[in-house]
Amino acid sequence: ADDQQVALDRFPLFFPERRRFFQENAGLFDFVTANGTRLFHSRRIGLGPDFEPVRILGGARLVGRAGAWDVGALNMQTADSEALPGENFGVLRLRRSVLTPTSTAGLMLTTYNGGGRTNVVFGADTALQVKGDDYVVLKWASTLDSQERDAANLVSRSIFDARWQRRTGRGLQYDWQFSRSGVDYRPEVGFMPRRDFTTANVFANWYVFTDQNTYFRRVYPGALAFSTFRNSDRALESGQYAAWVQWDTKAGGGGWVEPKWFRENVLAPFVIGGTVHVPAGVYDFADLQIANSMPSGARVRTDLDFRTGTYFDGTRTQLALSPTWNASKHFELGANYRWTRLRFDRRNEKADIQLLGLRVRTALDAKASGNALIQYNSTTERVDFNVRFRYNLSEGTDLWVVYNEGLDMDRATGVDERLGPLSLGRSLIVKYSHTLVF
Repeated sequence: ADDQQVALDRFPLFFPERRRFFQENAGLFDFVTANGTRLFHSRRIGLGPDFEPVRILGGARLVGRAGAWDVGALNMQTADSEALPGENFGVLRLRRSVLTPTSTAGLMLTTYNGGGRTNVVFGADTALQVKGDDYVVLKWASTLDSQERDAANLVSRSIFDARWQRRTGRGLQYDWQFSRSGVDYRPEVGFMPRRDFTTANVFANWYVFTDQNTYFRRVYPGALAFSTFRNSDRALESGQYAAWVQWDTKAGGGGWVEPKWFRENVLAPFVIGGTVHVPAGVYDFADLQIANSMPSGARVRTDLDFRTGTYFDGTRTQLALSPTWNASKHFELGANYRWTRLRFDRRNEKADIQLLGLRVRTALDAKASGNALIQYNSTTERVDFNVRFRYNLSEGTDLWVVYNEGLDMDRATGVDERLGPLSLGRSLIVKYSHTLVF
């Protein structure tokens, strides 16, 4: 996850759909396909069905290199809880360079055992440099589950993902992607936002450097078309289509302006913010997004993201601010605020959702550092704390101490308004990593 975040930080302004195109092989355990589907998702471990923490009895993680191979292995065991029995998660990852120094091929295996159920997933992937900056990326994975309906149908149990990319920061950059997931593809240790789908995506940027301009470093217009179809009836289930103009400044900032159009084919009604109900149906809506980021080296700076337009059969206006103050080389104070206004006049429903976060980053020296994050969500009336301390004992050897807690700010449990527990769960995690060279 840390390796992946480093890669994403290179593209701080990209909205989530666009950022996904730059997540390829960001970390050894990454096996990402269309729609953000992951063969292995670390946040699956230690959470119950309602996303409440589950006690982890223990585990081990190994990442290293053996000859030409990058090797990763992980095994974790959780305890029995009221929500579900103990679970065991296992991952094995192998990857190496092939044909050219920038081409890779790999294998991945995940296992799950819990509640009398077994789930095994095997995957293979390759990224081959065709010519210059052009690459072909192929991924395939298949599941075997003790509860599946048809073990003999390989197509229904598999996902296939193919991409043609031009990886460059100058001139034309593009990415074509096709992916298909069967109805019985179930990576229990992974993450699947949707099932039984076929996706066709295209994304492109044209980078223009403005050497003579005193303000802009480069300007790059672009466009995308993401289309996801249901395999059951071949209907367009979800579509996103956009064009934009994005820019980087010579001082280190940037921004973009982007109109977008959406199609959502909703089979089952759902609720947003606890008060807004979206019925089943086919919805077309559009909005405009404007974002700006101040230079990262500024002592006081803020990022701004504003979007407004229609949303399903209503309207949405959203504002996000991320002010940051570098008080000194040892201390940084920041905040994140997101306000979302939803209005559905046809049904006389509305919601105002607020998300507020405060963060503190400190570094005593090159060895000792700490981070703290406090976040409040108005929808869940919940406050979450995350405090991390890291001490670098030596090159390749680190000690981490992490404290997490969630507080329920709306504690009434029934008609008699008895108060429930303030703490929804807390954990103290100690992690020690050591690099062995042999």
